[in-house]
Amino acid sequence: MISKLLFLLSALAALFYASALLSAEHKDPFSQTKFLPDIRLNLNLSYNQKDISNETSSTLQPSYMLLRSKDEDQSGNSPSGFQFNYLDIKLASSVDPFLDVIAVIGFQQSEASIEEAYFRTRKLPFGVQLKGGLFYSSVSRFNAMHAHAWDFSSRPLIHQSLFGDEGVHEIGLQMSWTLPLPFFLQIGAEILQGSNEASFGDSGIQIDASPVNIKGNQYGNMATAYLKTSWDIGSLTILWGVAAIGGGSRLQEADDVAFSGETWIALAEITFKYMIDSYRYVSLQGEYLYRNMSGTKYFSDSSAWTTQRQSLQNSGFFLQWIVKPLLQWRAGLRYELLQNRDIARFRSLSQADYPQSLSAMLEYLPSKFTRFRMQYQYNESLVAGSRLKPYHEVQLQANFNIGAHSAHSF
Repeated sequence: MISKLLFLLSALAALFYASALLSAEHKDPFSQTKFLPDIRLNLNLSYNQKDISNETSSTLQPSYMLLRSKDEDQSGNSPSGFQFNYLDIKLASSVDPFLDVIAVIGFQQSEASIEEAYFRTRKLPFGVQLKGGLFYSSVSRFNAMHAHAWDFSSRPLIHQSLFGDEGVHEIGLQMSWTLPLPFFLQIGAEILQGSNEASFGDSGIQIDASPVNIKGNQYGNMATAYLKTSWDIGSLTILWGVAAIGGGSRLQEADDVAFSGETWIALAEITFKYMIDSYRYVSLQGEYLYRNMSGTKYFSDSSAWTTQRQSLQNSGFFLQWIVKPLLQWRAGLRYELLQNRDIARFRSLSQADYPQSLSAMLEYLPSKFTRFRMQYQYNESLVAGSRLKPYHEVQLQANFNIGAHSAHSF
């Protein structure tokens, strides 16, 4: 009896102490809990099944990459079976009345990396905002999104072709200006390190016993400029934008092929979104990108090195339709097509001029923090040898969010 009484008194004392502590923190403007950042965790898992074996899948290579990175596959070609796709943790807080700091740390099964870590100004005059650090470029709405906000489970082919698995994801400085107009109009520019290995690259390349001696760039190797605007016509919102990206190219595959030159990319995007009511909508989104590369190709046939002047153009688009007819259900279609002739010629591929892909998805959203997706994809963009090897894939995907989660862009 006495032990029960002591336990009850101890519990009451602990409750009183906790209540007093919370009350004190509520009254104290310098309480440390008020300075804790918002924390969000996102977990993404899936099960994939293809109509080809994992052994065959592992031999496929992307037809749309000019040169494959020395360090990663860059094809988005995951095997069949259960997949731990990623877990990311976002930390966000105001530093003071003038600055925010945001960081996103990504985890995969065997590694961790910093996805984003940047500051952003809050109160510069005339609608100007500065952002600096490691971030996803704002050249397009899709590029600025994290993977958990995508409408489909894979990056569009044209983005993979021009920017690789990470998109335009660089260290640098961004300045944007939102004009004081009755409609949204924003102009922006970025100076970036330009380490992207799909189109640019800032590291020097030297290959022993060869004419390859390409100097690196220790300054900003990449620049972007963009314009975005939107109009409302009743329940219909139209968002569109254009962007230009340019910089030096220093690309290498193994020790027998390299490329040095200049790259320019033009981008146009448009989104139509019709709100049926507060939660039901229909949207149509598309992007078109064009790349021009001019420079020198270095290659060896094991007996001698050859240099060739090259002018390479490739382009492509994706178009996706999304409908949300009910509060907890969404469905969508996406078609992608590339014009790949110059890359196919550069890499001696005999039948890879027009890689394409078609995807369909159905989502169930039991809450704002959970999403279950079933996706079908017909993919005709990877090659076995020199020819395209099409395959079909079905994916079941689950995405979970916990913690403070800011709203996604419109």
